[in-house]
Amino acid sequence: MEFAAPDARILAVDDSDINLEILAEMLSQTGAKVDLAAGGAEALELVRKSGYDLIFIDHRMPGMDGIETLKKIRDSGGGNSKIPCVALTGDTYAGAAEFFKKSGFDSYLSKPVEIGPLLETLKERLPEEKIVRSVESSDFDVSTLLNDRVSTLLNDRVSILPDNLDGIDFESALKNCGNQKILFSAAKKFCGGAQKTAEELENLLESGKIGLYNIKVHALKSTARLVGATELSKMAEELENLSEGGKTDGILEKNRILVSKLLEIEKKLSPIFTSCNIIEKPALSDEEFSARLEKIRAFSLDFDLDGLDAQISEIGSFALGEKAASVFREIRERVENVDFKGLLEIVG
Repeated sequence: MEFAAPDARILAVDDSDINLEILAEMLSQTGAKVDLAAGGAEALELVRKSGYDLIFIDHRMPGMDGIETLKKIRDSGGGNSKIPCVALTGDTYAGAAEFFKKSGFDSYLSKPVEIGPLLETLKERLPEEKIVRSVESSDFDVSTLLNDRVSTLLNDRVSILPDNLDGIDFESALKNCGNQKILFSAAKKFCGGAQKTAEELENLLESGKIGLYNIKVHALKSTARLVGATELSKMAEELENLSEGGKTDGILEKNRILVSKLLEIEKKLSPIFTSCNIIEKPALSDEEFSARLEKIRAFSLDFDLDGLDAQISEIGSFALGEKAASVFREIRERVENVDFKGLLEIVG
């Protein structure tokens, strides 16, 4: 991480506990103090008690939606009228930026929230005095950080997650969640709430509560995409659009198909995330990594492939920092290509 915000206080508001958990984990990587609210009323109570540097608010929530929540925060007096507020939305459409700006938000982020845009938002919206930049680099390249981070995670994925299942894209899920621990937690919550979500969707349609159904299926669209259930997310989006404005034509049959798909995915995911445990790799310090590089240099000078392979295997059993992981990937590539000259260029 090339900047931190240990003195920043951030509030995240969303009716989905899965979305809240993901966002909180990403934000906490900066060292910021993060509070969570499951809805507008809870958010207002927290705002009254605490001062925040930045607030993230979900647009589509039952009861008090994001726009109403924002208005009440702005009207609550004190310094709350000036707190930067960022909308979270599962809807992507032309004119979204203008819509949220007119609604009073400072900016918006699409869900599922990715770490790159999130960190850019923190840079732009947090007070300058709350940002602690890395001494090593004053330029914060989010895209490089994101690509390195995702590549490292995808390389680690093989030992923990199975190959992609029909209807589940684990690589997209891992990118959306940011790390394995969050993905496991999100998938477990998704599976644990699948039956309840299915029943709620059916009951809301049967009782004619199309407005609440629209909000519920909108939330499913976002959480399904988060855990890599792309097809399910698209089905939910179709039903969200169909139910917009209280329309009911064709929804019942399509909802039955959606519910069936939801429960099918739950059956596929549950065994994976209840039988697998995340293996936490021990960390390798910078000093230890440097010592390993010296060994790699010596083996390179001796053209010792067996020694190099052993070092690659040993280093791969540790959790590495972002810079070390980037160097390690280059070293591993040179070893695989038996490129001794390239190795020596890296390790000196």
